[in-house]
Amino acid sequence: TASSGIGSAAVLQLGLKKSSTQAKIVTSVLNSASSSSYTVRTLQPGMLLKCHVEHYARNGLCVTFLGNVFRGSIDMVNLGGFWSGDGKMDGVKDPNLWWKDVFVGKNKTILARLIAVDPATKIIRLSLLSHVLALGPPPSSQQDHATADQALLPAVGSIIENARVIRHDPGVGALVALPPDLHDDTMGVDGDENVARNAALAQLRSNDTYRTLSSNKCAYVHISKAMDPPSTEKGHGYRTPESLFAKHFALHAKVPRLRILSTSNLMDNVASCATADSIVASAALSYSD
Repeated sequence: TASSGIGSAAVLQLGLKKSSTQAKIVTSVLNSASSSSYTVRTLQPGMLLKCHVEHYARNGLCVTFLGNVFRGSIDMVNLGGFWSGDGKMDGVKDPNLWWKDVFVGKNKTILARLIAVDPATKIIRLSLLSHVLALGPPPSSQQDHATADQALLPAVGSIIENARVIRHDPGVGALVALPPDLHDDTMGVDGDENVARNAALAQLRSNDTYRTLSSNKCAYVHISKAMDPPSTEKGHGYRTPESLFAKHFALHAKVPRLRILSTSNLMDNVASCATADSIVASAALSYSD
């Protein structure tokens, strides 16, 4: 509102919509005169977009949006689900590419949130992570977990046994799936009520396979924290040989023990961990202690 008059100052009141309201606003060609109103430079991270799956890649999905004018991708970390790396899944031909059997039929049309745009290279990245769709942080406590639709990451300092490698990045690190028995089954009770209110997730979560995969959590181990150096190499800037790392962290390899080092990656909601014996065996003092 504004007031005017001699000697009076104009006052303009501004307001921001609640995040819960903002999270439901879908950007579409109907919001403007035509799809040509949008360019790669006017696309903004945070937009909720109705996307159509155009192609299945080995590391995720290729999608189109805004009248099929723009193309983007959703990598496997942002698909909102992980295969545990152990056993088979009903109705899925290749668990390593489970998204090829989930994002079919009505699930080829999805709501995803824009998270990154590079106008120079025209690279566009989107996400299906539930907390990103809801424009909020991932659950960080049991209280948050009671109204969330995703599992909590283990506490920092926790030692996890029998994880599985589900992605190997040569010379960099490996993504490991934490055992399914770590996840709290109560997510499927209170969480479903929350998901039902989130149209962006309700359709996907009606798929039994996606529902199961979305409860799995992962951690990433960097090559520098994967293995201890030989006793003769300690203190000499030792770096684990890529061939040795590839042997021990091949796809589907079992990781006997790991320690959670950090859960502060709020965007991907993937923990950081170490598998080197010296780190796993070390005594840890937490704030709660």
